[in-house]
Amino acid sequence: MIPTIVYYLVPTIVILISVRKYRESKWGIGYEISKELCKRGALVVMACRDKQKALRAINKIQRELSTKNLVFMELNLASLSSIKAFADNFKSKFDKIDILVNNAGVSFDDSSNKVTEDGFEIHFGVNHLGHFLLTNFLLDKFISGSRIVIVSSLLHQKGNIDFGWVLTNLFRNHTRRMLMYFALIIPAAFLFMRSPKQGAQTPIFCATDPSIENESGCFYRDCRKFPSKVQTCDAISYELWSISEQMLSNKGISLNTL
Repeated sequence: MIPTIVYYLVPTIVILISVRKYRESKWGIGYEISKELCKRGALVVMACRDKQKALRAINKIQRELSTKNLVFMELNLASLSSIKAFADNFKSKFDKIDILVNNAGVSFDDSSNKVTEDGFEIHFGVNHLGHFLLTNFLLDKFISGSRIVIVSSLLHQKGNIDFGWVLTNLFRNHTRRMLMYFALIIPAAFLFMRSPKQGAQTPIFCATDPSIENESGCFYRDCRKFPSKVQTCDAISYELWSISEQMLSNKGISLNTL
């Protein structure tokens, strides 16, 4: 059960990565996070690949909340050049970042062999490396008290907020065979799935709650700390950072010069 959380006001600049629909009339976690933070007074920058979907989300929130505190900026995490262009564009318009929510994620069937624009395996390239580079590009805009919220899932335990099993369109790119498999399990899974609004509560908590102001590097679930073996393994963390730096260096990007 997701606990009720206190609604702290956040008069801040927020970058929310990725907002999309998972059904014709339903929006995902990014939309719910954006809406809630706008309701609390934040200026939200929606960094999305699909401009039309982002603008529809912005218009819907503006109508519901009577607010103008939403800005669209184009970002494709499958493209290193797009990430740099976004960072440069953002820095030319804003002086600081109070909250960064890394919420984008893709999922393709194993047989797709899909890669990013720069040749990285699509899941690693978008779900990790794209966020990694963007966050490093923007570090000089963070101020004291700024927060970086990374949305993840229980899938990390098989292969940084855990939002449980949420009904979204993450698996939209899988093959028909895989979708038939999901069709068989989804009816029963509905008993356990959370809505995007429910799934958004923990990211919102991590972005705004003053009780965790001095905490860093933790996993959260249901607005509480959640133990993770990955989180406590510094050796893996350092190795992943080093590999990520090297992969970017091979593409002519040095984090030491950012």
